[in-house]
Order: sequence, then structure tokens, then C-alpha cells
Amino acid sequence: MRGDASPAAHAHTYTSPLETLESSVTVLGGWHPLPARQSASASPFQRAASTAGAGNAIWEASVVDVRAYLEAVERLFDLIDAANMPGAPPGMGGVRETAKAVLGSVVPRLEEGFLQVLLAESHAVPPDRVNEAFRRVSKPPRSSAPLSPSAPSTPAASSECSSPSSVSLSVSALDRAPSFLPEPAVWRLHAIARVAARAGLSPALRRNYRTVRKAVLEESLKQLAAGRFDPRLVPTLEWEELASRVDLWKAYARRGVRVLLAAERKLCERVFDTVEDSEQCFADTVKGSMGRLFDFVEAFAAGKKAPERLFAMLDIYETLQDLQPDFSAVVCGNGACRSVRNELSVVLSYVGVAVRGILADFERNIEKEDSRPPPTGSVHGLTSYVVNYLCLLFEYRDTINKLYSSGGNAVVVPVPKLLRLRSDEEEEEEFVEEEVQGEEEGEEGGVVGEDGLRYWGEPLEEHREVGRKIKGILKVLEAKLLVKALTYKDAGLAHVFMMNNVQYIARKVKESELRMLVGDDWIRDRADTVQQQANEYLRVAWTRVMAPLREVPTTSFLNPKGSLKEIFKQFTVVFEEVYRVQRTWMVNPGPLQRELQQAVRYRLLSLYALFHKTHAPTLRNQTKYIKYTPQQVNEMIGHLFEGHQG
Repeated sequence: MRGDASPAAHAHTYTSPLETLESSVTVLGGWHPLPARQSASASPFQRAASTAGAGNAIWEASVVDVRAYLEAVERLFDLIDAANMPGAPPGMGGVRETAKAVLGSVVPRLEEGFLQVLLAESHAVPPDRVNEAFRRVSKPPRSSAPLSPSAPSTPAASSECSSPSSVSLSVSALDRAPSFLPEPAVWRLHAIARVAARAGLSPALRRNYRTVRKAVLEESLKQLAAGRFDPRLVPTLEWEELASRVDLWKAYARRGVRVLLAAERKLCERVFDTVEDSEQCFADTVKGSMGRLFDFVEAFAAGKKAPERLFAMLDIYETLQDLQPDFSAVVCGNGACRSVRNELSVVLSYVGVAVRGILADFERNIEKEDSRPPPTGSVHGLTSYVVNYLCLLFEYRDTINKLYSSGGNAVVVPVPKLLRLRSDEEEEEEFVEEEVQGEEEGEEGGVVGEDGLRYWGEPLEEHREVGRKIKGILKVLEAKLLVKALTYKDAGLAHVFMMNNVQYIARKVKESELRMLVGDDWIRDRADTVQQQANEYLRVAWTRVMAPLREVPTTSFLNPKGSLKEIFKQFTVVFEEVYRVQRTWMVNPGPLQRELQQAVRYRLLSLYALFHKTHAPTLRNQTKYIKYTPQQVNEMIGHLFEGHQG
């Protein structure tokens, strides 16, 4: 009987309004015995539950039967529309009233049927299905990181979602969004919604849809999160556990947006015909779920501004940026979705403020650091910590640059040669610089020196802001080191301390990618600083050792201290005192240590060797007054700055 309801046999024959009415009533009556009397206050959920096994069995029937049923309903609406038209034939009034009476019984069942199908087929999506769907919709990652899908760039096919807010819409965002409802159920929901719209039931269907699907989405996100992203836990977790959860959150957010939200938007668009209906329904469904995605991030950003949190915060920021095209694609539209779409922008801005706050606190922490400098004048722990910290920032240079600038066209500045520090044997009083020889142009910009490193004359324009920020932090560090140097009682050791630390900073920057961000001029300035500190060290540490050697020996008994014997004895005493102290000092092993030893040799040994050669032969019993030969002094200088203790 139900199969006879198909209108295919009448597709090419005229059917009178009365026959149409009768055929429609026949189809509907086959499924609709008069419903039992129900309370007027019964909700659609109650009515759907009470009639699911009786008059609403149509919604569990085959697609053919459901299509015939809904076509019969539409024919009743068509009869009413025809009867209301001017010039309608006599007798249409009766047809209209009968059609209205039948629809009065049928229309509530459309709402109930919609809810019945929705309740029967809507279930929370288990995490394993979410992960499987994510693997399907995600493109291969840019790097070896397992949870970093590449940013999509294919434009959307849907004109409604091609707004400026989603210009980088990806294929995977909507076109490849998964569906977690069976196709027959989706078809039923769409067919019921289309017919129900003629009865003005769209608002009621949207309310029911939102109620059911919101609960499903919430539960799906809850199962996927597995209790790991409760914002109330953030202040209570140890840093290692918190950092681990941040990594898990990145994977969670990608799956939440690219799978669950995308699937929900796609379902809305397939169920509801009009853009307004689908957009409004989707916005109402997901609005409350944004908290499950972003509350954890907001709580993390509002937490301590500890330096170790910076990289996790930058990871979050980059994850949100990476998700923005997909999120904008899923939450596209200029109507109800606009406020939902803005939520990600607000969170992104909030995290950006937190990043800048951490860097500002990092500078203040450097200024407040109050540990004493090493007794040997070696590199301070603060120096190595700050420089290594900044080296890690290089991986986030693009992100940090965006946070501190409004952008601009990139222009690569011409590259001068880098000058490096060395001691010049032709100059007595200072170190001089020498151009690096054998440099050649590199294909990637800059020049390649003998050491195999690539040099840039100025910071790359596209990274100017992050370069300025890094130089600002290093300036704060250098100022703090100068304050620490002033705590040494020995002025020579203070200069050694500054030499070590500034040279360490310059070398680490030169050997890392940071050199691209600060430029050669900055590195050259640090080399000048090392030279100045070295010259000052030589002046304050060795002047009194060399002073006796510059005196003119006398033989007058009126000035015994000026005698040759006393000069040699005075030199020995002062030299041993300085040597005993400075052999405990530490200068960075390598070129700086060797060059400083060579500078001491050049200043002291050349003068002592000349004095010894000129005056030692005139003394009787030389070993009594001359303790060290020039060769011995030379060997002793070779043991300076090695940090010997005792």
C-alpha cells in the first residue's frame, strides 16, 4: 500500500485538486491514525518520544516512503496556495479547508519527526573516530612534527564563505569535513526541514537542532579533552605537566576545529536550505563550545609570566594563527557567525599580549638579578642563560616580528664585510681589527667567510622589529654586566669580566642565526667593546709591573732604590704578585685567551727582554738579583687566565 503512494504513475497526467487531495490524504492516512489526545503543554521532545513507535514510524521507513510522505504534504501546501490565488475555481475553498485540517494534524509531526531523527542519530563522536577523521582531512605536515599540519591555502568553492574574513579558506576546512551522521539521516533531516519551512517551523527546528547538536558537540569535545584542559587546573599544575598539556592542547584544538566544528558546519549547511538558517543554527550550536577550546589557553596566558612559559605561549600563538584560516572558513559568514569568529581573534590578541608581557618581565628580571659575578671573572651564568634563551627565540622570529610590528615590504640591505678581533703585532698600545679574507658571495644572501659562516651587514628588513627587540634585551644584559663588574675590587679583573662576557655574547650571536637579526654592525660594536676592555685591562693591570723597567738605573749611594739591583728585585716582587693573582683568573679559552696572553707578552716581555739584555751583564752574581729570565717570564705568561686555584 505504501509503495502505491509514489506519484510516478501520475507524472504526465492531469490530476484534479480533489484527486490530489484524496491521494495525499491516502498517503498520509496510511501512516497517521488519529493521534491520541495529548496535553497542550507537551514539548516536542515528549511528543517525539511518545509517538516514535506509532504514528511517527514514517521517519524510520525507507527513503522512498519518506519522500512520498513529504511530497504528499507539499501537495497539500500547493493546494492551499492555489486556492488562495485570485480567480481560483469554485469548490477550491472546500479543498483548502480540508487540506488545512489534514495539515493541522501533520505539521506537528514534522517537528516531532525532525527531532526523532536527530535524537536517534546524534551521538558524541569518540576520540578514535575524531583522530581517524583528522588524519583524513589533514595534509602532510610541513616538518617532522607529528601534529603540525600545513596551513591550507585552496580557496573555498562556497560563495557564501568567500568573504574577506576567510580568504585563505582551505579545502580541508569544509569541502573535506567529515560527516558523523548516516547519509539517510542527513537526507531525512534536510527533507523534513525543507517541507517544514513552508509551515513556518524553521525557528522551532533550529531551536531543537541547536539543543541536540550543542549537547553532542560539547560531549565530543569533552571526551576528546579527557579532562586535561580544565582551566581551573592551570594554577595548580607543575610546569612540566603544564607544558605537556600545552602540547596536547595544540593537537586538541586542531582536531576540534578541523574535525568537530567543520563537521558541525557542514551538517548545518546540508540540513537547512537557506544560508541564514544554517549560519544562525551553527552559530547558536557552537557558541557555548568555544570555551572548551579556548578557556585553557586564556587561563594559561593569564598565569605567571615566567620566562620558561614564553615558548609554550608562542607555540599556542602559532597554533591559533595556523588554525585561523580553517576557523574562519568554518565560522564564515557576515551574520550570526561574526561574533563567534571574533572569539579566536580575541584569544589570539590575548595570547599576543601575554607574549609581550613575558618578554617585558624577562627584561625586568635581568635588571633585578643580584647574584655576584664569578671570582675568576669568567662568563656569568646570567649571560649564557640570556643568550641561549634568545637563540631559541630565532625559531619564532616571524611570530615575534608580527607581535612587535605592523609589517612591511622586505628589503635586503647591501652587505659590508665583517671585521673580527685580533691582536696586531705592529701596534704596541691596542688591539686592532682586520678584515676577514677570502669571503665569497653566497646564494642565500650575505657573504661566506673563511669560517664557513654567513654574514649580513644589517638585520634583514622583514625581521627588523624582532632584531630590535633582541638587541634591546642584550643592551639590558650588558648594562647589568657592567653593574656587576663594578663590584670587583680589582679593576683589572673587572675588565677581564666584561671582556669575557661581551666576547661570549658576540661569539654566540655570530655563530647562531641571531646574526641575521642583529646585523654585522652590532657584532662589530661588540668587538670594539672587547678591544676597549682589553686595552683598559693592560693599562691598569700591568702598568705598575712595567714601571720599574722604564726607570734609568743609577749607581749613586744616595738613591739605592734606583739601583739596578733594586729595580730587578722590585720587578720580581710585583710580577710575582700579579702573576699569582692573574693565573687564577679565567679568560674564555681559545682565540681571546691566546690573544690576551700575546698582548701581555708584547707589552711586558719586549720591555723586560730589552732591559735584561742591556743591564743584566753588568751585574755580578746575577742569580742573586735576577730571578726570572725572559724565557721564564714568557712561559709564565702562557699560564695566565687559565683559572688555576691554589
